[in-house]
Amino acid sequence: MKNILIVQTARAGSKSVPNKNIAFVTEQNMLFEVPINKVCEKVDDNIDVCISTDCLTITERMSLNNLVTLIKRPKTLSGDNDSHHDVMIHAVNHMEDKTGKIYDFVVVLLGNSLGCDLKVIKDSIDTIVKEKYTGGMTVSKFNMFNPYRAFKIQDKEIQNQIDVPDLTNDKNCMGDVYFFNGSCFICDRNILISKKGKNPFPWVGDRILPIIEDLPKMEVDDFWQLSHVRKQCSTIWHKYLTREQKEKIEQIPLTSTQWSGYKNVEFNLRIWESVFRKFIFSPDHNYI
Repeated sequence: MKNILIVQTARAGSKSVPNKNIAFVTEQNMLFEVPINKVCEKVDDNIDVCISTDCLTITERMSLNNLVTLIKRPKTLSGDNDSHHDVMIHAVNHMEDKTGKIYDFVVVLLGNSLGCDLKVIKDSIDTIVKEKYTGGMTVSKFNMFNPYRAFKIQDKEIQNQIDVPDLTNDKNCMGDVYFFNGSCFICDRNILISKKGKNPFPWVGDRILPIIEDLPKMEVDDFWQLSHVRKQCSTIWHKYLTREQKEKIEQIPLTSTQWSGYKNVEFNLRIWESVFRKFIFSPDHNYI
C-alpha cells in the first residue's frame, strides 16, 4: 500500500483577490475548506493530510479538525515571490519528520480552487503506477483560450505572446486546449524533492497523466472567478435536495424584477443561497 501525503498550500496576503482563500463560497465553507473537506471525508490509514499556511484564520478554523496537521509556514516561504515548489518540499520534510514515514506520493491542493474527490486521486495514483507516469495534474478544456490568441502590450502596441504561423482559421487550428484548473497535482515524492521535472510544474516530472475534469474548474485569481466558483457550489448543493424540496423551490414566486435579473450571477447566487439556507443547511452537516 502506497503512503500518500496530501498537502494544501494556502497562504495569507493574496494580492489578486484580497483574502480569496478565506472568502465564503457557501453558508458554512470558506474557499480553502472545500478541497480539504473533500479529501477528509474518507481518509485511510496510509493517507496523511496537512495544510501549510501563515494565515491565522485558516489556522483557527483547521485547529478543530483532528485529521489535518497544521504546518506553520515560515516567513521565508510566505512572500509573493517565494517558491511554491519549496513550500511543498518544506511540508514533505515536516511531515516525514513528524510521522517517520517516507511518502510515495504527494498530492498538492491549492487554497483557491474547489479540489477533487479522494476517489479521483486514488484512481489517478493507480493509473500513474500502472502506466509509469511521473505524476498527474487536473485539467479542464478551455478552447476559447487558444494560445495563438494570447497577446501582450509592449510600447503601447499589441504583440504576440508566441510565434504564430500562417493560419486559415486561428480558432480551431490547435485542436482542444487544456489548462491546469487548480484542483490538484499528484507528485512522485522523489521527483518533487529532486526538482528535475519540466517547467512550468517540475514537481510532476516529465510524463504527466492528464486528469480531465468535465466541470470547468479554475483557480481564483480575479473577482469574477470567485462568483463563478460560488455558482458551481450552488450547483453542487442542488444535488442534495429531495424531490419535494426541489418542487417547493420551483413554487417560490419571483417578481418580474427578480426574473429580469436572474441571469446576473451575483443576483442568481443571492436567490439560491437564501433558498438552500432555508431547505438544507444544518450545523451538523457539510454538504460540499
